[in-house]
Amino acid sequence: MHCSKLITVREAAEDLGCSPESVRRYIHQGILAADKVGSQWLIDTFDLECFEDKEGEIEDEEEVDEESYDDDPLCHGSCRLFGLS
Repeated sequence: MHCSKLITVREAAEDLGCSPESVRRYIHQGILAADKVGSQWLIDTFDLECFEDKEGEIEDEEEVDEESYDDDPLCHGSCRLFGLS
């Protein structure tokens, strides 16, 4: 079991080094997993870490090998980010 916490869009943006608008865009595009609680989006830090890992892989490769996501048990919640779960 992993140890994580929920963070806001602003906190996720700080961690990623991008704007909160970019984080919201990732969420709306289905690239970053998040849950809406009331009027704000909350991101699990474990999902954010998985997103960062997979984002780097995608930037390095033109095509994504979907099987590599299916075999990654650590990204259980974040594989939905890329529509691969």
